[in-house]
Amino acid sequence: RRWFIAATSLAAAACVALMIGQFYRTRPVSVAELETAVDHWTLQAVTWDAEDWQTWREPLDAHPFSSAIRVRPRGWHPLATDFDGEAVVYDLAARGSGQAFLFVADTSRRFDLPTAPHHPLKLGGGWQSGSWKEGRTLYVLAVRNAKLDEFVRTPAIARTVPRHAWQVASID
Repeated sequence: RRWFIAATSLAAAACVALMIGQFYRTRPVSVAELETAVDHWTLQAVTWDAEDWQTWREPLDAHPFSSAIRVRPRGWHPLATDFDGEAVVYDLAARGSGQAFLFVADTSRRFDLPTAPHHPLKLGGGWQSGSWKEGRTLYVLAVRNAKLDEFVRTPAIARTVPRHAWQVASID
């Protein structure tokens, strides 16, 4: 009888855990959650030494480079995230002393983001960002001491959008 009670309790606990996990996977990721994650990612990326980066020769199949970005990456590095266990970050050739990273994650998680790189996130440390999602691929462009416009292709249709609609958010 004790075994039956223990087995029933264990099965009930497993069902509750599965339901909580399912809820977590299906609810949209909030902007605040994404901002916190990107702050963490940028802190990680700036600590890697030059030899830690893989030389970029061609786009990675699992984490494609976005056609919205107009500069060629210098390299890439794997990045563990809550959204994709094997995400990557591309180190973009920044002009001057600026830094720029393109974070790419293949994820089934839902984000309320546009399909063009103009959704700003509020980041710390002087970083500016644009975020978007194309299908299952989440993109976040983060730049510091540079302008987002230096890295982003402006599609023809975007030129019809008023300039103030392309605001950039940053928190120093």
